[in-house]
Amino acid sequence: MTPTIGRIVHYYACTDEGDADGPYAGIITAVHQPTERDPQRCDLVTFGPHSMYHHCGVPFSETPTPLFWTWPPRV
Repeated sequence: MTPTIGRIVHYYACTDEGDADGPYAGIITAVHQPTERDPQRCDLVTFGPHSMYHHCGVPFSETPTPLFWTWPPRV
């Protein structure tokens, strides 16, 4: 899929041990120019149980990875 502004994604934070924490709901707010090294880097607003954060230049991962975003699974 191609990331576009307004799409819903999952964001994984990082625990103190370095493990993935989440997923947290996120909305793409900007899509960066793709490069060979980072084809899908985006800015996100993420929503936790008691917080909302803005993250700049978050890279994409196919699998849950700390500090990366993924597409939500189809249910």
